[in-house]
Amino acid sequence: MWYKLTHFIKDRLIVKLALAVTLLLSIVYCIAGPLQTGIYALLDYYYITLGNIAKESEACRENFQEYVMENQITSEDIEAICEWNYEHPDVSLILTDDTYVRYSTSANYNQSFDRLADYYNYRTTQELISSHTELYYMTFYGITFADGITLFASVESYSYTKAYLFAYYIYLLILFLLFLVPLLLIVRSKINYIKRLAHELRILKSGDLTYHVTEKSSDELYQLAYGINQMRLSILEKQQQADANQNANQKLITSLSHDLRTPLTSIIGYLEIMKQHKYRDEAQLQEFLEKSSEKAFLMKDLSDKIFEYFLVSQRIYEEYHMEKIPVSDLITGLLDNMVFDLENLGFAVEAPLDAEQYKGSCRMDVEFMQRVLNNILSNIRKYADITVPISVAASEHENFFELSFTNGIVEEDDEQESTGIGLKTCEKIMREHGGSLVTQTKDHTFTIHILLPLIHIQ
Repeated sequence: MWYKLTHFIKDRLIVKLALAVTLLLSIVYCIAGPLQTGIYALLDYYYITLGNIAKESEACRENFQEYVMENQITSEDIEAICEWNYEHPDVSLILTDDTYVRYSTSANYNQSFDRLADYYNYRTTQELISSHTELYYMTFYGITFADGITLFASVESYSYTKAYLFAYYIYLLILFLLFLVPLLLIVRSKINYIKRLAHELRILKSGDLTYHVTEKSSDELYQLAYGINQMRLSILEKQQQADANQNANQKLITSLSHDLRTPLTSIIGYLEIMKQHKYRDEAQLQEFLEKSSEKAFLMKDLSDKIFEYFLVSQRIYEEYHMEKIPVSDLITGLLDNMVFDLENLGFAVEAPLDAEQYKGSCRMDVEFMQRVLNNILSNIRKYADITVPISVAASEHENFFELSFTNGIVEEDDEQESTGIGLKTCEKIMREHGGSLVTQTKDHTFTIHILLPLIHIQ
């Protein structure tokens, strides 16, 4: 179960991406609390522990006192006081006497005013100190105005709140980068791999099919690269096979040209002798006629093989009429006739075959299978040593049926030299049947193995 789950994750790009996003979000979530606490702890140390808030408030109070003295501001000049507060928006300023709140930055002014003076004067609250209990927790300092009146002033700077707000934005940016940067690195590796595949496909498009496309990971991109490589290898294999077939055909044509030229030259020579009446008597004439006829039949046999080879090599699978044939019928039908023909030719045949012991069946075209056996019979008749018994064996394996012929080899003269057309034809026919034909030469013996796939074994 775990193995399947692991491969399910590894083999799917969208699953890996979803897991990466989930993991990064979890990491960011775990880091968020400690990071925020740490940042605010540093700010608290700087502003509270080190007393920088009090220092900023003290500096603002001194600045307000200087403003009052330099500009001769009276305690009733609320408009001038408000202008200073407007220039210092981060400062909370409260002015009181013994009874009333004379000025407050936090006064409600969420309404429209016809005149600027009305707006400024609205800051004058004239509210009783006793109605504002929060004032008892504030620190007040005496501020003497130009008219000689001293008011109690609470001057507190809130500029540090900007630092806290800025720190909060930095905190959010850090969390965003902690999520985004690793995610981009993960996606970037895949994008780079896609770009590399695109570049390698251009190489293949240029004609270099030997170039191996990079295979990485095990997800859909890997499957794409693997599929491209398999397609590339398949095309290469077909090209190599086509080149091999072309070379084989060229060699075959060259060999056949020589094989046909030899008997043709002999026939021409015999015809010239007979045409010019250079024979001794009628017996020699008859001998020349027989040799010419023999050479002519040899040429016919070669031409028939050439036609058969090129005909079979151009056949497609649909032209074969496949039937389900029991192996026992193959033994008793086609093979028994072949054994009988060999014995009539004077060969000793060892074929301890019992048709009843074979239970499987093969799909075959009987006509083409007969052609294979006829070709094997022809080769045995021409090239086998008649003094060595012909051994015929058959066996059923788990998935295929095997039929083999073993014969001795005689020393070949020039006229018996084989072109190999027959065996190539038989190999082609067996491939169309889904089987194979294998030859083996060892210690002056020649063996042909025919392999056919079994479709059923009872």
